[in-house]
Amino acid sequence: KTAQARFEMSDLELKTLEIVRLQPFLAESFRAGWDYWMIDEYQDTSPVQVALLQALAGERPKYLVGDPQQSIYLFRGSDVRVFVEAEAEITERGGALERKIKNYRSTPNLLSWINDFMSAQGEQFERMEPRAAVEPSNETVATFIRAESPELEREGLAARVAELLAEGARLEQICVIGRTHRVLMEVS
Repeated sequence: KTAQARFEMSDLELKTLEIVRLQPFLAESFRAGWDYWMIDEYQDTSPVQVALLQALAGERPKYLVGDPQQSIYLFRGSDVRVFVEAEAEITERGGALERKIKNYRSTPNLLSWINDFMSAQGEQFERMEPRAAVEPSNETVATFIRAESPELEREGLAARVAELLAEGARLEQICVIGRTHRVLMEVS
């Protein structure tokens, strides 16, 4: 990979970690320019990235931000246990944890559907609070499509999208969620 200049992100992370372990003064020199560190999307951090961040940040204060329910980079080596371990370490060291469970992104009725659906999938899901009261409504905010085969699911999905469009919905108002990128590509 080196000879062909074909490094991938994981190679860059491993190579950087190797360098700062072999030459700790480089991490110390880099660290000197920063008073504290804020790492966002921490739920998508891999064990290699944790080691690299520790080498770079040292004992400087760290602010970790993330939501383990939104971990999406398992294919890239992220491990939600990293987040759980960080919470435990922060607590042990006397640090503060702040939980923000109010959701401002989703409409209250959609969030209610998500809470009900995800809670039924397992105990690990933490319900989110809507930004406003859930209003009684006959509006369909989400549809779960399941069929005997992937082909039938795609047909059902296409039919549902066509119905929504015929009812006046705009494409930007329709969100399709799938288990994998491959499944979404097949749908598209």
